Amino acid sequence: MLKLIWLIPLLPAAGVVLNGIFGRRLSLKAVGTIACGTVLVAFALSVGAVLELAELPEGLRQFETDVATWLPLGQLGMGSDLTIPWGFGLDPLSSVLLLV
Repeated sequence: MLKLIWLIPLLPAAGVVLNGIFGRRLSLKAVGTIACGTVLVAFALSVGAVLELAELPEGLRQFETDVATWLPLGQLGMGSDLTIPWGFGLDPLSSVLLLV
């Protein structure tokens, strides 16, 4: 589950986009199902990621994943191979805030 933490903010955002685009054509029940379903799946992923983080040894309870390269400065001819990645991280403090 830790490798899927990038889906936690993406799923509710996808629900907003779906309801924003197709919401007037769908029934109220379908709109509510999409809204609650995406948040519920994101919460389930959050709980799974926090439980997986808790199983790690105490000194290693930190996880980072890079989703994409935000600024590839090395490819623009601006010096060395400096790149600034865009990613997500999970540690004990952020896991508490994730479940609040």
